[in-house]
Amino acid sequence: MIVQTRDAYLKSSGAAEWSGGQYDGRIHVALMEGADVGPRMRRTLTHELVHACLANIAPGGRPWPAWLQEGLAQKLSGETLSIQDREIIHRLAESHALPRLENLRQDWSLLNMENARVAYNLALAAADALFDNYSTYGIRNVVNNPQTLGQITAELDKRLGL
Repeated sequence: MIVQTRDAYLKSSGAAEWSGGQYDGRIHVALMEGADVGPRMRRTLTHELVHACLANIAPGGRPWPAWLQEGLAQKLSGETLSIQDREIIHRLAESHALPRLENLRQDWSLLNMENARVAYNLALAAADALFDNYSTYGIRNVVNNPQTLGQITAELDKRLGL
């Protein structure tokens, strides 16, 4: 794990300005709360740890879809969507301004801050729907049976109005 000042993190990782961490085989995070590890840093570390775990159980060495990686990383690190963010996702879905989950690009580092926020919120909404609608099947079963992900993704698209 590499923890650096924000400036050093951005320079060494080439990460987007809005990024606070990334996983490229190693966890990189920007120290954002001074020398102390506060709640924000704990969420960032947990988020990147989820990416590391998913990378190590990727099906056939191929990465998991971006929406699943980012959605689970946010969900398992304790992130939640605000009512306002849920409303924005709903409005964008109604106006057909959101991509289907399968069409979210793998590399979000090239997105501007606003598009990144929408992509992350959509991924978190999808992860919430995944937990709500597949809790009896189990998230563990989803990652252990990646062949089911296409069908599950299509069902989540419908539930999200995409």
